[in-house]
Amino acid sequence: RCARARCTGARAQERGSRTRSAQRTRAASTSRVPAAMGVLAEATAALAPAALRLDGGAGSLGAEQFLRACGLVLPVLGALGAGLAVVKADIGGNIDRLSKRREEDPGKYKALFDIVRAEMDARTASRTDSCTNALLWLRRAMAFVAALVGELASDASLECAPAAAAAYERTLKRHHGWLVQQGVTLALKLAPARARFEAATGGAGADEMAAFVAAAEPALEEVRVFLDTHGLDDVAV
Repeated sequence: RCARARCTGARAQERGSRTRSAQRTRAASTSRVPAAMGVLAEATAALAPAALRLDGGAGSLGAEQFLRACGLVLPVLGALGAGLAVVKADIGGNIDRLSKRREEDPGKYKALFDIVRAEMDARTASRTDSCTNALLWLRRAMAFVAALVGELASDASLECAPAAAAAYERTLKRHHGWLVQQGVTLALKLAPARARFEAATGGAGADEMAAFVAAAEPALEEVRVFLDTHGLDDVAV
């Protein structure tokens, strides 16, 4: 009986050893892949006209395409740490609201602005819970991200915290009340070191950052102009 017990124990120990070895192998394999590998490049590709617009890149901004591109920016914000958690949550929530509306009738809402036009016809576009309002704040938050990345691209010595502060001053700050401004300003000071951000985005350098900004700005400006033309963007940026 003792011999069988020793044998059983040995087999159990061997199985445990194999399990731990497999776990270490999976962990090592995962660790070789950056946590957010190429996230900036992926977002840049999704913002290119051929990927973002209907009719092979020659038509209107596609609803599904635009929302997907914005969603790909979330890992970029994740790489910027807890200080950007509020902006990340805001972008994610507005994407969800717009996506749910699009999914109600994908054929009707193929173009992004068709969602807004439908609410204008229903006279609901100005409501705080409207998809129009979601698009307004999504654009504003995305403009902040583009401005932040642009700050980093223009100065290789600039750290994330001052870059975020400068971007906030240029974009979102004017839309926030005093209390929110104080909270956001404090939170942005928690942004990680630039080297950590670059590593988390798969080694994104100045050229890759500049490419992201160049891809994002035309689409965001088109959204701003559309909303402003219809009196749905109260502050011109």
